[in-house]
Amino acid sequence: MKTKSVFSSKYALITGATSGIGKSIAIELAKENCNLVIASRNFDSMKALKDMLEDKYNVSVDCITIDLSVAKSSKIIFDFCKSNNIQISILVNNSGFALATKNEFTQLDKLERMIILQTVTVTDLCSQFISSMKKNKFGYILNVSSITAITPAASTLTYSAVKKYILTYSRLLHAEVYKDGVKVCCLLPGATDTSFDKNSNLPVPKKLKRYYVSPDYVAIKAISALKRGATTVTPGFQAKFLYFIGVIFPSGLIYRLHKFFWVNKRDSYLK
Repeated sequence: MKTKSVFSSKYALITGATSGIGKSIAIELAKENCNLVIASRNFDSMKALKDMLEDKYNVSVDCITIDLSVAKSSKIIFDFCKSNNIQISILVNNSGFALATKNEFTQLDKLERMIILQTVTVTDLCSQFISSMKKNKFGYILNVSSITAITPAASTLTYSAVKKYILTYSRLLHAEVYKDGVKVCCLLPGATDTSFDKNSNLPVPKKLKRYYVSPDYVAIKAISALKRGATTVTPGFQAKFLYFIGVIFPSGLIYRLHKFFWVNKRDSYLK
């Protein structure tokens, strides 16, 4: 007999759930009979995901069309859940995008939106939903960072920095609330086979794609780690190896080496 999941009949809020790791996490939670609130800018993709999950897994899925890179957008989500009497027990801060370092000094509006999305919005959502989690002595928070939080990438300067913020914030938040029954886990995926590189204008040589892990694999490992109360999870050998490198060597050295061996040679690799 299958054991009932701790997430069964609960509600999870997932940002950026329409593709990649976020979509895979939504599917994994739906498999565990978890109802969902998904937030994204792409209504059509959300609607398609909602219909699929409700039909296949018999769960309830609510959609919020919103741009989370705008300040105070998190309050709109909180107010939606409150007005619809939806109690969020699992929060997944997954939404994010990167900006190539070479574009940071000219695309300032986009840079600001990236910072807001992955610092302000992440923090606000945690702060707004954590009170009820503490009151109920039950709650799970999964904040999606990146292995670049440990081994910074010169191709994505500020992205690496904001992902470091997510990691640090998650660790400290866990230390603050774990005695109240709230578990906080930070996901540090390495190279994952999603549309991230294309969307961020950071092309990757095809020969390196064979080392990528699937978003489904990342989601399975993330949900498993969240349930058992792990504070961090690095899915796959590559992520674990890079984590080890990041612990051993100073971030400044890693950044300079990455700039020399990767950024400056990217064009030749892509030919």
